[in-house]
Order: sequence, then C-alpha cells, then structure tokens
Amino acid sequence: AVQNKKAFPDDLALLEDRILMRKKKPQLYGSQTLYDKNLGYIIFPIQDVDHLDRRRALVGLQSMSDYVKFFNLDWNIDEYKSKERELYGNYINK
Repeated sequence: AVQNKKAFPDDLALLEDRILMRKKKPQLYGSQTLYDKNLGYIIFPIQDVDHLDRRRALVGLQSMSDYVKFFNLDWNIDEYKSKERELYGNYINK
C-alpha cells in the first residue's frame, strides 16, 4: 500500500508496532504504550533502541523524545535501557 501511494509510511510503522506488540515481540518504532501496575505508563519494549530515532526518521515519524510528550512522558534512552531487561521479561515472548 505504501509503495502504491495508498498509505503513508508513518501509518504503516504504527501498524507494524501494534502487530508486534500483540504478538508479544519488541516493536520497531516505539509507538505503542501501555500501563504497567508497577511502572505506570511505559513504552512497550523496543528492538535495537540505539537506532530508534533513525528508524523513526526514515518513515517520517518525529523523534522519540517529541513523540512521548503527547503521553506526558519523558524519553531518556539510558533510563529505558536500565529497565529494558525487566520490560522484556514482563512483556516479550521468549
């Protein structure tokens, strides 16, 4: 659909993340959030977080730090990485 100009790349990115989240796999673009009873609102686990903003830019999405402001969250990649093991343990299929 994107190649045929019937859908926008950013819409496809959001759909891909939603599908990955439903399959309990880490998302690519960081678009999906959820409420964790211990952590509050969180970003669902992300693949290769070090290259996240680069992937987002390639499909026309804003930076992660700008995106999460919509959810009244702050984005700090180091803080995310410190919680990454716990997030993967809680939400990702092994």
